[in-house]
Amino acid sequence: MVQMMDAGMTMARLNLSHGTIKDNIRLINNYRNARRLRPHKNCAFMVEIRGREIRMSYNVEKGKFIKVRTGSTAKMFGGEYDKPSDAINFRVNSDNF
Repeated sequence: MVQMMDAGMTMARLNLSHGTIKDNIRLINNYRNARRLRPHKNCAFMVEIRGREIRMSYNVEKGKFIKVRTGSTAKMFGGEYDKPSDAINFRVNSDNF
């Protein structure tokens, strides 16, 4: 990380959706050590926390991707996760839609 700061890195970003707690603590400590070794360098630290997860129900045509064409309109439905999704109707695992 010191080499990246020396090369001009101005922000370090940690995405908490990836890695274990142990991995994330190790990365935070690496950042702290690099800042200690290069106190004259300006490098911010951004932590991205895990956001809301939305899952779409299974596809009508199993094993295929859903293709949505540019300019088309799709609807998102909550509370219908047990029904299949298609290119027009996305059924998700959240009732808040």
